[in-house]
Parts: sequence; C-alpha cells; structure tokens
Amino acid sequence: MSDTITLEKARDIAYSWHSGQWSRLYSFASTGEITEGMLEEVDREMWAAKESSHYQAGDLTDLGLLREFLAKSLENENPLGFEPVNLDNAIDPKDLEELAKVLSESADYAANKAKAMKSRASGNIEKAIGYEAFGECAYMRLPKWARW
Repeated sequence: MSDTITLEKARDIAYSWHSGQWSRLYSFASTGEITEGMLEEVDREMWAAKESSHYQAGDLTDLGLLREFLAKSLENENPLGFEPVNLDNAIDPKDLEELAKVLSESADYAANKAKAMKSRASGNIEKAIGYEAFGECAYMRLPKWARW
C-alpha cells in the first residue's frame, strides 16, 4: 500500500473493526497506544473479511492501511515523534505544598458532607448540622481560588 494515514484515521478504523472492549484494537482506538499483537488482530479481521459475504470492498483497503500504519509504528521506537518533557522543575515545591493542603481540606469537606447527608437521610438532623458546620469550616480554610 502506498497511502499513509494519520493516527486519527488509524484509530477510527480500529474503532470500526475491534472485536470488543478486551481487544487490542479497542485499546488502540481508545488511547492511541500501539502494542504488540495488534498486527495479528488486524490479520484475523482481514481473514474474516475475505471469508465473509457481509464485508464490502473498501473494508480490506481500510484494514490494509491500518496494518501498514501499525507495522511502521511498531518498527519505529518513537512512531508519533513525541519528545518527552522534563517536568522536574515545572512546579514550584511551595505550590505543591499548597495544593496538598487544598486537597486535604477538600477531602475533609467531602467526608463531612457525606456524613451530614447520611445523618439527614436517617433523620438525625442535629448530627447532620454538626457535620455541615465542620464541612463549612473546611471549605472556609480553602484559598479563594479553590472554592466553588
């Protein structure tokens, strides 16, 4: 085959031909990750297409293009040309500390909210009001940018 296809087109073809959520083609269609064993799966689909009267002439063309794309990609260690990004210094440690505090306060809020909802559902309103107060305190400790 001389035509080349894009990753997006390859994923579209894989989506049309996967045999279920457990299949490698389904995984590729969902994530774009190319893994070993995909060529064999495409080969099985091509064989099934040749053996069945339900498939159309273009089906083998699409599967052939997908197979060629996958074969070239498996030969190349970096098939999509992505360069890894060094994130070591991308986030200031102080920002991470603040984020950790925000997540902790948010978790406290959520835990108290859940307890308040359960208490209200069981008719224990006084207990629910107490949990809601604790949740409100956690919410107020959040920086303004983290509030909803």
